[in-house]
Amino acid sequence: MKLLKSAVLTAALTTGTGAEAEPIFTGQQVGLYAGYVSEDLAATRAFFEQKLGFKPLFESDWFVLLALEGNQIAFLKPEQEGQAPIFRRAYPGHGAWITFSVPNVDEVHRRAEGAGIPIAVPLRDEPWGERHFSVVAPGGLALDFVTYQGPLAQ
Repeated sequence: MKLLKSAVLTAALTTGTGAEAEPIFTGQQVGLYAGYVSEDLAATRAFFEQKLGFKPLFESDWFVLLALEGNQIAFLKPEQEGQAPIFRRAYPGHGAWITFSVPNVDEVHRRAEGAGIPIAVPLRDEPWGERHFSVVAPGGLALDFVTYQGPLAQ
């Protein structure tokens, strides 16, 4: 049954039929931002603005769209009646992360510590070419800060 649902979803997200089907974004310029339903919108917003430097693009008492250097993220209060059911339940606090690629992760790490942000994954080098550390934002969203090294830096 799970395989059938996957096949139906794949068919619904492509145009054409069979082998000649194209991805739905073919020929389109695509923008992307992640959105999370947050139990504590105020704390989440404050963290992203005060600790990370995001600025509001749109705000209301139940939704905020934040931006930093062309990157965007949105947060929504749970159980908003006007929202479709798939957007009503709060993010469960695990199973997702956002990676911030930066030129000098050591500097970002130093500033995170100076800002009193608890470090969840200590600064380290990975064999696949990342130097990174991680923190957890209010509501449980993992944030990974990385500088790519070696072949990944290309």
